[in-house]
Amino acid sequence: MTADGSIDCQLDPSRQETIVYPLVLAEVISLLQLIAPGGVAVVKMFTMFESPTVSLVYLLNTAFTKVTFISCELRNRFVAASDQIREAGTIG
Repeated sequence: MTADGSIDCQLDPSRQETIVYPLVLAEVISLLQLIAPGGVAVVKMFTMFESPTVSLVYLLNTAFTKVTFISCELRNRFVAASDQIREAGTIG
C-alpha cells in the first residue's frame, strides 16, 4: 500500500513538514486500518525533523517488524514498512 499525497507549500517551504503533517497522519492511520497482515506500506515524507513526524515513524515501528528509510535525489524520503504484525484495523 502506498501513501503519496502532498500539499502545495511553495508559499512557505520552510514549514512544509508542518503543513503536510495532517495529510501524512491521515495516510498512516488509513493504511494501518486497511493493510492486510504481512503487508508492505510505503509513505512519502520530505523531512522528518518535527516531533509529530517522528511520532508517526515510531507508530510505524510498533506496527511493522521492519521499517526502512529511503532517500532519493529528488529530496523525497520514503518510509517503507513491511511484515505488519498487528491485525488489520487495530492501532496500538
